[in-house]
Amino acid sequence: MVAVYPEHVSRSARWSRRLAVFGVVLFLAAAAAHRFERLDTQSFILALGLVALVFASSILAFVYAFYRMWNEGDRVGSNLAVAALVLLAGLTPFAATAYRGFTTPMLNDITTDTESRPVLAVVRDRTPWMNAPRAMRESEAEAQLAAYPQVIGHSYTLPGEKMAQIINGVVAARGWTVLRPFGSVAEGGSATLNAVARSFLVGFPADVAIRIMDDGTATYVDMRSASRYGRHDFGDNAQRIRRFFADLDAAVLADAAKPQVVQ
Repeated sequence: MVAVYPEHVSRSARWSRRLAVFGVVLFLAAAAAHRFERLDTQSFILALGLVALVFASSILAFVYAFYRMWNEGDRVGSNLAVAALVLLAGLTPFAATAYRGFTTPMLNDITTDTESRPVLAVVRDRTPWMNAPRAMRESEAEAQLAAYPQVIGHSYTLPGEKMAQIINGVVAARGWTVLRPFGSVAEGGSATLNAVARSFLVGFPADVAIRIMDDGTATYVDMRSASRYGRHDFGDNAQRIRRFFADLDAAVLADAAKPQVVQ
């Protein structure tokens, strides 16, 4: 008589799959709610911590199920394959963020003028989780200049009032929330616009200040972008400034190409 031993079905494999799927769903739901301002940033950060914990549990279950399959012959069906694919998709944003963290300096406040930064608007109802405004250290200025040499202010031949109009259009097109608009810009004067911008994917908020200075012959535009949360912006603020100036340059060229009406 031949003894037949029943095959053991791996529960760890099933839990690995379930946890991986739950982690992805939780991340997508929290990210969408935060991006569309249905979830505050502090709660979103806590949700990200929970997502990381769920993914870690899924990975542990995956490793144990794989060990049991290899050494004890447990049946895993398609659970491990599904778990691996879902984990790969779910961990990709975290891996991309980690890469940007290793390849960019630990800064959260970037400006085109490190000696005289544009002034940010005062944040109402500031929480302890938010970054407190402070002076820029010399080491931070050096790190910014070394990492982002292309983040500099731009000069235009248009008068300040005209530049303010064009900048207002660029800010509106980018969907930023204006907190304080430009005042009047007389010749030889300056004005600052303050707004809140959000990162593209998950909507982390950043305070933005755009300063224009008209010296009578040219208008100089400087910009500052500072993350409200976290010690590291993962290059987001420098990218925001570069893209803003790319859009502004294009808008200035488009305005120059318009036919002039002679009265």
